[in-house]
Amino acid sequence: MQYKKSRIYISSEVKEFYEFIQIAEEKGYGIEIQGFAMPEIMYGNWMKEMISYKERLDGFSNGIAFHNPFISTITVSNDYKLVENTRDKMRYGFMVAKELGATHVIAHFFWWPYYRGDFFDGYIDGQLKFWDEFINFAEKEGITIVMENTTEPNPDYILSIVEKVNSSNFQINLDFRHTNVFSEIPIVDWIPALKDYIKYIHFHNNDGSCDQHRWNEKGTIDYEPIFKKLSDLDLHPIITTEIYKNSELLNALDFLDTMKEKYNL
Repeated sequence: MQYKKSRIYISSEVKEFYEFIQIAEEKGYGIEIQGFAMPEIMYGNWMKEMISYKERLDGFSNGIAFHNPFISTITVSNDYKLVENTRDKMRYGFMVAKELGATHVIAHFFWWPYYRGDFFDGYIDGQLKFWDEFINFAEKEGITIVMENTTEPNPDYILSIVEKVNSSNFQINLDFRHTNVFSEIPIVDWIPALKDYIKYIHFHNNDGSCDQHRWNEKGTIDYEPIFKKLSDLDLHPIITTEIYKNSELLNALDFLDTMKEKYNL
């Protein structure tokens, strides 16, 4: 289903899921599930957790997204065992995502600074090879993979891969806090560069020194130009909070509702 307006989701880690989904139900927001990306679930009794989550999600119709494993995952490397280990983690993630009814799966490219110059072509080829299996799965199951920027210094690295894949099921998640810490250019300039590929946003703030999950008054990101740019370009991605303190989350959700109305998102 295509939406002409942005939807708001709430990201939940392990301990927040049952509290945050109640907020999502009460306020009409979607939910992003991150718990299964955590080693304590992935290497623990994930089947029991999946059954519990599935029971809690029964009847939930506001939208479900799922964050795939990301800790110590390598998608491109000459060490084929590292890559195969990551592939197994991704297979597990997509399987759980399907079982929970997720329509969007968040994943990372894991760009490293040495993927420059002559190494970049090999990096792109490696990414295309790695994700081919999962793109086929996503297209078959009606899932949209949204690739999240992490340490990339500019949008070109992500854009080069997504353009070559050329699938409506392989799009982009623009993460505000990663961009604020690692990017050479402002967040607002990523938006016209990535344009219609932006289908998902991770919304939070930081002071630019490291990867924090803060709310507005505790960070350096100026949101107004960002939301205005989205509006000017008629972009309406899912906007997902990655804020895990209840009081800060509620303030952030009120702010997002205001931004949606102000900029007709």
